[in-house]
Order: sequence, then structure tokens, then C-alpha cells
Amino acid sequence: MLKNSNLASTRLRTSVACQYLKKNGYDVTFGDTINKDRDLIVIGKVGSDVKRFDYWMNQLLKCKNNGSQIYLDYTDNHLGFKSSMSQFYSSFIEACDHIIVPSVKMKDNLFNYWEGTTTIIPDAIEVKIVPPRDKKSDTCNLLWFGHASNIEYIINLLENKSLNNNKNFHLTVMSNLNGLELFKGSIKTKVQLENVTLLNWSKELMQSKALDADISLIPSSINDPKKSGVSSNRLLTSLALGLPTLATNMPSYQAFSEYFLDIDKFSIEYMIDNLKEQQSLVLKAQNELLDQFTEVSIGQSWLNLIKNTN
Repeated sequence: MLKNSNLASTRLRTSVACQYLKKNGYDVTFGDTINKDRDLIVIGKVGSDVKRFDYWMNQLLKCKNNGSQIYLDYTDNHLGFKSSMSQFYSSFIEACDHIIVPSVKMKDNLFNYWEGTTTIIPDAIEVKIVPPRDKKSDTCNLLWFGHASNIEYIINLLENKSLNNNKNFHLTVMSNLNGLELFKGSIKTKVQLENVTLLNWSKELMQSKALDADISLIPSSINDPKKSGVSSNRLLTSLALGLPTLATNMPSYQAFSEYFLDIDKFSIEYMIDNLKEQQSLVLKAQNELLDQFTEVSIGQSWLNLIKNTN
């Protein structure tokens, strides 16, 4: 169930941690009901069902009072903007013993809310590493994948870059059903839709479509508080899929800036003209970088963290 979630944090963090801990002899359960005494409780990505907040809080406080340690895996910047989950995080953060975050920026985001210990554990890569491929046709095949919360950025890119005036591209957009509906409802010209294929995201389908793609696009915004502290996963996934990547230079991407092009500084046309050079950088990333982010490596990070629990 965890590995098939449409929430990346659940697949790439909770699932990886649970599986690796179980393999190493830990008794691990998952769910929103704590059905027996636990030495350690890790709060993963919580849903927006505000009716269950009191239920969760009462369980957690009871366990805390009974001696359980409470760790929080804080993957979205809900304390930095008002969301349906902000109240839960602000109400419970002081009761936590330890917080885990996916990036240095997310750790910085907690500065005004948390004085305790914070550990950075990145997301794992869930796809097989595939070397870059030669371009198959005169058409440039672009790939975008992401949650519905990121859809606005590919819409803005499509409109601002005037790709509808260029018949030599094809864009595949992969998201959950909500994201696809948002996309269809926001695109303003039929011409744009003629060059776009919309697909319901799955890991298997993404890997298949990546084999036919030439470039991955990851537009975002460094000024959007909802995206502040996001993990590096979409960038590293694109590189693992063998795709030269144009991406917004988010804080969590900046350590890997030699392996991709800043989408705010370079055009798609420039990427196409320099595709061979960019493919060599993708291969370099695959050889030098990506081993740090395999499920085994990230699972070991979670194991090390739990081993050190007092």
C-alpha cells in the first residue's frame, strides 16, 4: 500500500523506512491508530482531514505521557503558510523529540518554530537508473511529472515559453487525476493541447514514457512558500531516468547545479542544441551522485537514526 501511494513522501520516505526497519528486525506498524505500546512513533505525511486531528493528537499525547518518543517527518512547509494541516503541526511540534526533514532549506524553515534536534534524510529514488538515449526524431519530446500542487508551473511554462507556436515539440504531462483536470481547465488554447498528452501518473508508466522523452521539465518557484524546502527528488528522478533536465533552481537542487540547466536562464531550444553535452552530465550524475539516494542508502539512514534513539 505504501509503495503505491500517489504521495511521493509516503512512497519515498515512509515506505522505505518501514521496509528497511522491518528487514532489520524492528516491529513496525503503519496507520492512524496506535494499537499497542510503542517505544517510538514517527509522524509521517498527515492528511487534511481536520476531523481526525483531535483523534491523532489524543493518541500521540497519551503515548508521549506513557514514555514513547515522538519523531516528526516534516516534508512540507505547513508552518510557513496557512493550510489545512498548519494547525496540527503548530499544535504538536513542541511535543516532538526529534524532527526529520528532506532538505537543508526545510531545516532552515523550522528555525522560528523548533529548537530541538533535526536530521536531514533525503527522499529515495524509486526508479531504475537508465543511461541517456539518442534523440529518436526531429520532434523534441518533453516530459513533465508531478503532483497536482505543481501543475500551475507547467501551465505557466507552456504559456510563457510560447510552445504552442512550435510544432516540433510534444509534451507529456503525468499527474494524478486532479492534476490532469486542473491542467485541462487552465490551458487557454487548443493549439497547446494538440501538442500535449495527459496521462495518469504511475511509476511504471513514467519509466516507460521517459524512454521516449528527450528532456525533463521541472518548473517551480523559489518564492512560493508552499514549495520552500521541497526535496530534490524530482530532479534526481529525472537524472536517474536518463533525461537532461531544465528545472527551476530550487534550494534543494543547487548542490546539483552542474547536472541540469536553470529553466529561468536557458531555453528549451538551447537544451536541444546542446543535448549531447547535457546527456554527458546526466551520465556523470548517474555515475557519481545517485548511489547516495537509492532505497538501500536512504533506508540505512533511517536505520541509523532509529538505532540512535535513546
